[in-house]
Amino acid sequence: MSAPRRLLGRLSTKFVKFLKPAVVPSASPWLTELVVDDADDYIAALVADLEAAATSIDLEVYILADDPVGQRVLAVLAAAAARGLVVRLMVDGVGSAPWVANRVRALTEQGVEVAVYHPTPSDVLALNGFAVRWVLRALGSLRHLNRRNHRKVCVVDGRLAWVGSINLEYRHCRSVCGKDAWRDVAARVEGDGVAMLVQAFALSWRHAWRVGPRGLRPALAWRDEHVRHDVGAPVRLNHGLRMRRRLFRDLLRRIRTAERRVWLANAYFVPHPALLAALIEAAQAGREVRLLLTARSDVWFMPAVADAFLPMLVRAGVQVSLYHASVLHAKTVMIDDWATVGSTNLNSRSLRHDLEADVVLTRRESIAALEDVWARDLACSTAVSPDHAEPRWLRWLVGRTFLLMRRWL
Repeated sequence: MSAPRRLLGRLSTKFVKFLKPAVVPSASPWLTELVVDDADDYIAALVADLEAAATSIDLEVYILADDPVGQRVLAVLAAAAARGLVVRLMVDGVGSAPWVANRVRALTEQGVEVAVYHPTPSDVLALNGFAVRWVLRALGSLRHLNRRNHRKVCVVDGRLAWVGSINLEYRHCRSVCGKDAWRDVAARVEGDGVAMLVQAFALSWRHAWRVGPRGLRPALAWRDEHVRHDVGAPVRLNHGLRMRRRLFRDLLRRIRTAERRVWLANAYFVPHPALLAALIEAAQAGREVRLLLTARSDVWFMPAVADAFLPMLVRAGVQVSLYHASVLHAKTVMIDDWATVGSTNLNSRSLRHDLEADVVLTRRESIAALEDVWARDLACSTAVSPDHAEPRWLRWLVGRTFLLMRRWL
């Protein structure tokens, strides 16, 4: 691809005009909002948007697997690059480590620009060889091993974005796993807020290792930069410790000042004490505080860890339900008529370590769609009563043991 065309594609992510803007109420931060709670529908709609892309595609994902789901999306990315689009893919070094080690070179040869966010030492050596300088580089990468890019974001032409909790792998899809497919939620949005996601991608890209003909090369960014935004922005990003704290304080404030309800659905529940206090305070103030957690998890000890917090919550009036049909992997928040969909978990990893992205939804159709998702999920869940909140001794021991490492969970 020629340099001028590549430059034009990048500039278009900032200056492309929105196509067919919908007329929406002024209260909505987006031109359009769409909630999708089925991974097969998500993949189909995502592929359709990728195939219709005109200038650029920026895709970042935590897990990219070498399976039919991942291969389907990668084929569309390669086709877009062949059409002359600027196509950039950023994967996490831990979440996508097997794909990086075995398949990443083939994609770059098809014209897709690929970066790996904080790769593992094994991938550094697998792609670069065992020369002394790369052994030292691989050892140096260990200092960033705990800092992951947990986002699942795709920006098309700088004007629309997909944000949610769905990785590019088979475990999320009913077409592959049937009734055992993970439960997830994603949102498609168009509007000015997409520019924040474009900027967030660019900043993370600067810190990621690039994949090229000679292997995996480290980033050249020497200082951190942040996407500047306030807590009322339509996109919630957690670049930097200061922004993480501001977003967390804003969530606590919204919970404490809720007028009707606080509904939280989350896959990995290891809450900060301040969050526990806010939930209890809202419940005791007469608000409808609901917590939807998973009874089954891909991380085997996480349900036992979550159990450690349930007795105090249930006794305070928080309505806790455990989803048992499959693995609940969604991360949604509904506080009155304000809602978020994205990748942020209610744990220390999201609060302290991982990069996350969520979008704020306020349209009536979006809130109604999330309420419908909640109704269907509650039908596949079991309510936790005060009599059954206390875990059995072995489960209690497992939970308490792993809670000693809560800073990294």
